[in-house]
Amino acid sequence: MKTRVEVTICDMEYVLIAEDSEEYIKKTAAYVEKKIDEVRESSGRSIVNAAVLAALNIADEKFNAERMADNLREQIKEIFEENSKLKDELAGLKRELSRAKQDKQDTPGE
Repeated sequence: MKTRVEVTICDMEYVLIAEDSEEYIKKTAAYVEKKIDEVRESSGRSIVNAAVLAALNIADEKFNAERMADNLREQIKEIFEENSKLKDELAGLKRELSRAKQDKQDTPGE
């Protein structure tokens, strides 16, 4: 179900329609406004220039987050592969131990 939400960003009213909740849409709009305000405060740029720079900053955050997520996925994959190898090694060692115990029992005089 689509949600229709009115938000204000830099004193401009926008009607947003999305699949997300009203809370999420408002949170997103507030984040965008915060980023624009940060650029305006630090550089004194116009709203349009600040919006473009804020968009670039947000895109940079997104791409960095994606890179970090990819790195974490790769680390998780490596951990699972190592875990699988260790499980196989453990199973092999258990079989060896079981055979050694069996051989000891089968060996007369001990």
